Amino acid sequence: MIASVRRGALLLSLAPVAFGCIHGTTALRGYPLYAADGVTRLPGGEVAQLTVSMPVGASPGGGASAFITSIDGRDVSTLDSAFELRPGCHVVQTSNSFLVATENIRWSGNIGTRVFPFRMKAGFEYSVIVELIESLGGGRVSVSSVERDPSGAQTQVIEPATSPLDEQACRTWSRSGL
Repeated sequence: MIASVRRGALLLSLAPVAFGCIHGTTALRGYPLYAADGVTRLPGGEVAQLTVSMPVGASPGGGASAFITSIDGRDVSTLDSAFELRPGCHVVQTSNSFLVATENIRWSGNIGTRVFPFRMKAGFEYSVIVELIESLGGGRVSVSSVERDPSGAQTQVIEPATSPLDEQACRTWSRSGL
């Protein structure tokens, strides 16, 4: 009886490992924003990936269900937290409100909307990174973004737009033939 319980416990403990091996080779893909039906997909090497990285226990506030609220003026707050986009310029807007609630910390507040003009390339990944930086006087939220090449190496940090000219420069780059 004890041996069968141990064997069962061993099988249960190995199940996640086995499941990970079977399914771990297929990367999860984001919502195909270029597809009219929201389902049809281009090969991964032909699209750019857009993701969000947030602290554990974090979520956007203010009624948005995702930290990315719009892409190219389209409301995407209820679609997903990861997207596939065609190469080119894409203007991404983030949520103004943010909440972190874990067993150790609770922080919420308005952090200001960020607009990122991404010059996306096929096969690359673009990540909006949200970090809670704790200090003695409380905490603050940092929002940044990075570009990674197909091998996963970080190639650049992408700053939020500081004026409409940043968005215009991105659109001009896109029309220049990538």
